[in-house]
Amino acid sequence: MNVVAIACALAAAWTLSAGEEVAGSISRVELSGALTPRDTTEPSGQRAFNVLLVGYDSASNLDSDDPIQIGRQGEQAGDVIIIARIDERTETAQLLSIPRDLWVPIAGLDREAKINSAFAVGGARMLIETIEDYFDIPINNFVSVDLAGFEGLVSVVDHVDLFFEHPSRDFSVRPASGPPRSMTGFEVLEPGCQSLQPKMALALVRSRSFQIEVDGVWVDEGVDDLARIRRQQLFLEAFLGRAIDLGARNPFVLKDLVEEGSQYVTLDQNLTPQMLLDIGKTFDSFEPEQLQSYSVPTRYDFVGAASVLFDLEDETAPLVLLMQGVDETDPQTVGVSIRSTSSSLDGAGAVAQQMRIVGFEIDDPRLSEDAGEGVSLEFGPDGAQAADLVQQTLSDLGVQVSSLTEVAEIVGREVEITFGTESADQSGEGGTTPRQRLRRKLRRSHRC
Repeated sequence: MNVVAIACALAAAWTLSAGEEVAGSISRVELSGALTPRDTTEPSGQRAFNVLLVGYDSASNLDSDDPIQIGRQGEQAGDVIIIARIDERTETAQLLSIPRDLWVPIAGLDREAKINSAFAVGGARMLIETIEDYFDIPINNFVSVDLAGFEGLVSVVDHVDLFFEHPSRDFSVRPASGPPRSMTGFEVLEPGCQSLQPKMALALVRSRSFQIEVDGVWVDEGVDDLARIRRQQLFLEAFLGRAIDLGARNPFVLKDLVEEGSQYVTLDQNLTPQMLLDIGKTFDSFEPEQLQSYSVPTRYDFVGAASVLFDLEDETAPLVLLMQGVDETDPQTVGVSIRSTSSSLDGAGAVAQQMRIVGFEIDDPRLSEDAGEGVSLEFGPDGAQAADLVQQTLSDLGVQVSSLTEVAEIVGREVEITFGTESADQSGEGGTTPRQRLRRKLRRSHRC
């Protein structure tokens, strides 16, 4: 018994020592006064907080002969800006991506600029204050990673598997003479499941001129920041899936992953490896497809000669509420519009009034004579969960939805209801919900 007790004591001392060594090796940034304080009295498993995730385009830690170094002059702009809302009470996680070209007032400066410049000029502190001032979203913790760090994180899981429906590549630079040159080097010449090694994974998430080959012809598919955000979110989902495949649900494997991954990131002064472990343990049954990913709805415009993005305030408001902690089942987190044929206008108006009573903010139905039959719902790439909520509300009101359609042009958590001419009840694709069908689509298109 004494021998066992001594062995246990030595093991505990070694574990504590190893933990302190890991904690001491983590890169830290002091952000007191910038971060919104969290209630530290809340026990593990009962916390809800926002973490700002920043991927910045510094190549200083890459090898000097890495192709990414070509033409670079010490950039430090925030290439990827994501607010992660983590609620341990409901075991839900939501991501809100902020486009790097969003035009906003920069905190502490008497001017407006692209939001990524806040990080380049004033680091994490200025970016956090800019986000909190403009969106009124509290930021409780901070994590950042540079280009080399991203490659390191992927190396922790060895590779990430993604499915490509078509041969795909990145060609960002089209010189005046000669063939186009890929800015990132991303290239997948065979369709199907591909195992992306660290360098190719980085090339994918950085690609700003993504092309696919269709019938022997290379065509642009998503040549803007919003398309790149979509690819980044899908990669994050696949990364989580890979970590789970490696055994992240096992506390011992999770501990190894957190300890190895911590060396590649910079954390705020309060975010500890133990807290990351606690989150992982709380979310031990979480599936990657449950990750809800959104991006700030925007419109293109120009400020002088610069191409920029402005947020659409009405469409952004429901997403801000989510990041402020309003539950996703609250009608305020969904934007709803209704259109109707003249023959169904009275019924549509009555439904709109009933939906206002339960908390939805809806204008009077718009007249549309080109609507089809029955009642249809349309939602965007980010809006499947919102469409679920609207469909359930209509069902409670005795309205049967006959069709559900994802439309690329609809942004955020906006849902459009169309009351067409009278028709027989339809089940809406076998009764499956938008979220269920969207998950299947993502698995077919991106997950292996």
